Amino acid sequence: MESVIRLASKNATSGPKCAAGELEAFKYYYAPAGGGLGVAGICTKPAPEIVKLQADVIAAAKPFMLETGPSARSRHSTTIRPPM
Repeated sequence: MESVIRLASKNATSGPKCAAGELEAFKYYYAPAGGGLGVAGICTKPAPEIVKLQADVIAAAKPFMLETGPSARSRHSTTIRPPM
């Protein structure tokens, strides 16, 4: 699945780059996690280039997506089974 996502992203990002654009921050936050640690973040307004990039990545990945399906929990088991 990772290679599918990488290919879809590569196809969607082959156009103009949006890394040179500017973002407008409107809020920042800090969430303490205990023990002197925490997570900080900055919220920005979505730039048109980034919104287009997101839409292009979704469109490129769409052929590989399922309309519906079982939950991730039922598809991927974390149970370790001994070899038979």
